[in-house]
Amino acid sequence: MKTRNLLGSFFIIGFFVNLSSVNANYKETLAKIYIHYSKAEYPEALKKLKTVKGDQSVQALVHYWNGKVFSKAQEYDKADTEFKKAIKKKAKIKDLYYLYGQTLYASQELKMARRYFLTSAIKKKFKPGASYYYSGVISQILEEPKKAKRYYGKIIKLKKDKDGVKKPSLFQIAKINYAKILKLKDKEKIKELVKNNILPQMAKARDYKKKHSLTRTIATTMMSLKRKHKIGLPGRMINGRRIPKNPWSNSVTFDVKNDTNILSQAEDSSSLVASPYTDISGKIKYRFNSDKKDYSFHPSFKISTKRHLKRDNSSIYQNDNLSVDPTFGIVKEHKAFKYMAKTMLDLEYNYTMQDPNSKQNLEYYTNHILVSVGQEFRPFSMGDTTIKLKYKKKGAYTDSLVNNTVTFNLSQKAKMGSITLNTDFNTYKHSQSSSTNDYKLTLTPTISKKVFGFSLAPTYSFTLTDNIYNSSKGKETSHDPSITMTKKWKDLSANINYAFTKKTSEEASSSYTKHIFGFGMTYNL
Repeated sequence: MKTRNLLGSFFIIGFFVNLSSVNANYKETLAKIYIHYSKAEYPEALKKLKTVKGDQSVQALVHYWNGKVFSKAQEYDKADTEFKKAIKKKAKIKDLYYLYGQTLYASQELKMARRYFLTSAIKKKFKPGASYYYSGVISQILEEPKKAKRYYGKIIKLKKDKDGVKKPSLFQIAKINYAKILKLKDKEKIKELVKNNILPQMAKARDYKKKHSLTRTIATTMMSLKRKHKIGLPGRMINGRRIPKNPWSNSVTFDVKNDTNILSQAEDSSSLVASPYTDISGKIKYRFNSDKKDYSFHPSFKISTKRHLKRDNSSIYQNDNLSVDPTFGIVKEHKAFKYMAKTMLDLEYNYTMQDPNSKQNLEYYTNHILVSVGQEFRPFSMGDTTIKLKYKKKGAYTDSLVNNTVTFNLSQKAKMGSITLNTDFNTYKHSQSSSTNDYKLTLTPTISKKVFGFSLAPTYSFTLTDNIYNSSKGKETSHDPSITMTKKWKDLSANINYAFTKKTSEEASSSYTKHIFGFGMTYNL
């Protein structure tokens, strides 16, 4: 009874053999061989197989089983010999070609393995999904992507996914297509194809049988491609620029400075005097983005006040002021020269109160409207280039201060720092002699290392002023080196700063030097 039950199990697991020529004794021996095989008792199974005798069909079966046992024992050379003999003796066993393909695959006989897997899929109709998948994997190893894609494609066309390989096949097809487009030289074209072709293909693979263990790997790969090609990532604009986590940018700043020549007088002037002063400012800025992440909008409001501490000199304290500056910026994100770029439009209004009549009371002094159009892009690999064109219309309590200014600004960043060229064309309608053309060159080197925990930010500016209608002043120059040392603690930062100015003019009374020492603190709200 026990022997009959084993024979029943033997047939249920599907040997796919015709045992009509084998007598009951051989069937019992084969059943015992299967028990040894299922328990990984390979030497015992091989001993039993040596005892089996019979005609060609029986011997074919013996070679088949020898091949299975040797293959499980990882003796692939012996398994190869036995499977070949089974095939030569025309063993009528459906999984023979599939198992032989696995053996050849394990022993790195890849082309021959693929041949037997395809025979298993096409002629024997045994595990067509798994057989085609093995064929696809082998083709990829052999660097034959077209064949690999064709075999994976056959799996997709199968009505049923009995072998559970449709999901990995979809994934492999997407990976093959991705490898192909990476050979293109146009990065923008690659990004477009990844966005419109590759990611949808991977999404199809991800969404098929979502509980499959491969789902997480596919999702991770998709996120990696999005980061690499800067496509629709959370927290990034359409061109890949990072979006700040906090849309608000608010701060309060307090500075105390001492100017050794507060009135900018010549060195031999009796009016040369030093004075400390305070600067307090607050700024509120908010950012919001369009749904497509191609535009961002930046409304802001700033208020600042300066008060001179030397109150016994009216020429000094008349420069006390209060300034209010609402602004609104629009930025369009895009790409140029294959790098992130942006087009900027800024609108600014300023209203300033001062004490021009030395009453120790602030009153309307000036106001202006400024419109700025700019473009930031990277035509050179060294860093971003920014070009801005500005127009400012200034009003004032007195006609002599009313003027219009056209500004051209060019800034170039590099690893070592940045260089900025700023050109102002100032036109005074009611006081033509005050009209000037200003040319300013600013160098800002980058110092990455900290000194005693302080970040260093040195700058140097050279300004050339052409007094168009004032021949007594002629062309004036100004040298302005400065350095700021900043220490940060989360939302609080403190700085120590020093600035030097040396101005030269053909008019002696307009030439001067000054030193400004300062300390400041900023708190980010």
